[in-house]
Amino acid sequence: ATNSDSVDLTNITGHILNNGTVIHKLRQLTNNGLVTNNNIFTNKDSITISATGVIINKNALTNDSLITNNGTIQNYFTKTITNNRTIINNALINNSGIFNNTHTTGVLDNNLTFNNKSNGTINNFGISNIKTNGTFSNRGTFNNSKTSNSILGSLNIIGLFNNHDSGTIVNTAYIENKTNGTFTNPGTLDNRLTLVNNSTFT
Repeated sequence: ATNSDSVDLTNITGHILNNGTVIHKLRQLTNNGLVTNNNIFTNKDSITISATGVIINKNALTNDSLITNNGTIQNYFTKTITNNRTIINNALINNSGIFNNTHTTGVLDNNLTFNNKSNGTINNFGISNIKTNGTFSNRGTFNNSKTSNSILGSLNIIGLFNNHDSGTIVNTAYIENKTNGTFTNPGTLDNRLTLVNNSTFT
């Protein structure tokens, strides 16, 4: 299914169950209800998830433009979310699968709560920003990686990054705990390149 006819999907509340292929090509899709993706879902324009909205990914979700989350995004075990552009999280993301943030163009701005569960893996080749009121809880694996020696993934902490006792961070790129940032690490931090601390690191 495609929205190439620019149908206004604003304020439609209900359940979209995708067992095929959805490509959102043009204009705004506003989700006030439940979207369950069992196969392939690709965003090429703008998706806003309202406070009542939920997206559950059970296979492959790809963002090529902008997703603004004011509700809940849930990525299931072994399933994949690939961010090639910008995801702004103002509410809750729970990752139990694989979350790929692409090099150069991938930007994740976390303004509230992002939980990487014990069986979750995040591969950050782009830019991940934990903003002032943002909390990132890692109980799984966070790979802050590089594409080449000149293209580095960047993790910028202005809020709170909590690497729990079951969590593992492998840094082969750049992590900076900025002024007013808090980095707590009861888990494992395997630093192989650059780690800069300007604030609280415990």
